[in-house]
Amino acid sequence: MKQVFLSGKGQVELVDAPIPGRMNGSILIRNSHSVISAGTEGAAVTTNEGVYGLIEKVSSSKDRVDQVWDMVKKQGLSQTMTAVNSKLADYTPIGYSCSGVVLENDDSNSEFKVGDRVACMGAG
Repeated sequence: MKQVFLSGKGQVELVDAPIPGRMNGSILIRNSHSVISAGTEGAAVTTNEGVYGLIEKVSSSKDRVDQVWDMVKKQGLSQTMTAVNSKLADYTPIGYSCSGVVLENDDSNSEFKVGDRVACMGAG
């Protein structure tokens, strides 16, 4: 299965991901359409890659600069760099509104049956 992620460096990436497991009391849906917001999620995307993308991302938010500076003062440069590098290595799934078809549901009392077309909240 393919899934869209936003990297910590502000780049959109399409990644091969395993089919998710279904938790008890939930249903599994085969997603057919998903919405990715050009406003909310698009604001986190950088137009540059590499170091220039990092500079773009940091300079676009005074709060981020202040947050990193406060962390340097409290925890030191080494720990701050480790935390920043860890954050840059993170991937966040994007897409928050979707539709699809129910694949699995073992709750016989549920209003959702296998094969039903549904709309739902996506990532997050």
